Amino acid sequence: MAVEAYPHHVKHIQDQLADDILRGDLVVEQVGIGETRGRGKFYVHETHTDWHRSEINAGRANKLTEISVLYTDAPSLLAKYEVPYYLKVDIEDSDWLVITAISAQRKPTFVSFEVGQKAEDCLLHLHSMGYKSFQIVNQSKHHETRPPFPPREGNFVDMQFNNYMSGLFGFELPNQWKNAEVILDFIANVDWSNNQWYDVHASVFEHKGGRIAWSLMREFQMRFRELFTTLPRPRPRASRGPHGRNS
Repeated sequence: MAVEAYPHHVKHIQDQLADDILRGDLVVEQVGIGETRGRGKFYVHETHTDWHRSEINAGRANKLTEISVLYTDAPSLLAKYEVPYYLKVDIEDSDWLVITAISAQRKPTFVSFEVGQKAEDCLLHLHSMGYKSFQIVNQSKHHETRPPFPPREGNFVDMQFNNYMSGLFGFELPNQWKNAEVILDFIANVDWSNNQWYDVHASVFEHKGGRIAWSLMREFQMRFRELFTTLPRPRPRASRGPHGRNS
């Protein structure tokens, strides 16, 4: 499931991934994440499509154009779907709205969010919800990242990442997991020079010495796959798109 508030981005996703949507493998929620539900202000950056946001950023205010979009709140959206294996959150200083909606009873195995406004609050909330290991990923260096071979889960794909991609997650991340205290210290002293930006990844597992036991990882993967294959595949309700195709 993907969440996107900006209508032009939604259309691009629907065009590029039309087959996935038709098969029911992808659902696109055309909403923003806010504190309340309903229509609200959304700000479109005139040159950087990845800087659109729900709140005014003082440093970029002169390049933002206001539009109106539909909003929902994170608890309502999360309750609508099965708990995901991995939840990536990157919504331009509003990540905390989603992260703080994660409960101990319904928490993804892996979560990531961007270091920004209320990053410390996000980390402390995840720790209090039972996440045990954390990792900082420098998003500006994705071009240096290659998937591990042999793969730690799933199938190997020889992918060359760029800085617009999410990159690796879960067991595929380097074995550099830390405790919450180490990550809190990093956030407090983060280096923003040279256009660097960072994500925090969280895991429900305790990765001893930065690593998770291989046998435990394989056991979890087998149980997860067994559970996944027994669940009915959810399918979105088909509706006519602007080009006559079901979306």
